[in-house]
Amino acid sequence: MATSETERINARGQRLKDLFKLVEDQPGHAEDWYHAKFLKAWAVKPRTWNEYLSDVILLYDLVHVKDSDISENVPVFYVRYQWNAIRNAREEKRVREMKSEDYLKLTAFEP
Repeated sequence: MATSETERINARGQRLKDLFKLVEDQPGHAEDWYHAKFLKAWAVKPRTWNEYLSDVILLYDLVHVKDSDISENVPVFYVRYQWNAIRNAREEKRVREMKSEDYLKLTAFEP
């Protein structure tokens, strides 16, 4: 009995890792996209999918955000460090554009 329980727990842990790697390797997709990819590897019931998704969000620090570069109304997933890097790069680009158009004077952005 203990071996069966251990195997079940190990299999669940592997599914959680797989789902995290799916988001980390292919960020910026909506939940339905990840759900379809996940179901190709692991057949799970809808309620179980929601549990997996919730666990992965908490365990691996995923964020579910509206990324205006992808879609105005459908939230997409990123690992938090990826989303932070994207936001920082976009903000830096915005500030550099403002600087180049003389809307902004910042010595930190001087060439």
